[in-house]
Amino acid sequence: MKKVFVVMATIALLCMDMNVQAAPVQWSGNGHWYDAISFGSNWRTQHPNWIQSKSMAESSYYQGIQGHLATITSQEENDFITSAFPESWQGEYGYFLGGYQDMADAYYSENAGGWKWVTGEPWSEFVNWRSGEPCGGSSDNALAFHLNGQWNDVDHTRTSDTARGYVVEYEAVVPEPSSIIALLGGMISLLGIRRRRA
Repeated sequence: MKKVFVVMATIALLCMDMNVQAAPVQWSGNGHWYDAISFGSNWRTQHPNWIQSKSMAESSYYQGIQGHLATITSQEENDFITSAFPESWQGEYGYFLGGYQDMADAYYSENAGGWKWVTGEPWSEFVNWRSGEPCGGSSDNALAFHLNGQWNDVDHTRTSDTARGYVVEYEAVVPEPSSIIALLGGMISLLGIRRRRA
């Protein structure tokens, strides 16, 4: 009994310092769900780096859907996230996003070449860099929000004074055609049984 209390008290203390949304919020523009996870009040001195945040996002699930760091491919999506989670961009340091600069990419060049999304979707025409960004540097290879919901390239390995949290995206599950066919077949069978009874 004492061990259970200690474990529950530890979890409660850890949760007190984390500002987590009650539940992810769905955007009607693509049907995906989003959540903003804060590193809490100690973010200036110690927080997970971008690589660790990516792992944590990919380890999270909502309604059975695996998460990933948010990938933003339109102004509308950027506007939705910054409106739903103003804490993700307010202040000089924002939250990590799912963009990274791949130094092994054939198109890699400093400052703006070789950027990719963690999902593998194409780095689109839409970008929202703040003025002077990306500024490059050998370790500034991760994407984060900055002031006014604009983007900043940040150090992907640094664990202090880089970001205050991360944004998770849960993509809507699209049923496979075979599932739809099976569902329709079942519905037709039920209708046939009801008609025979009548």
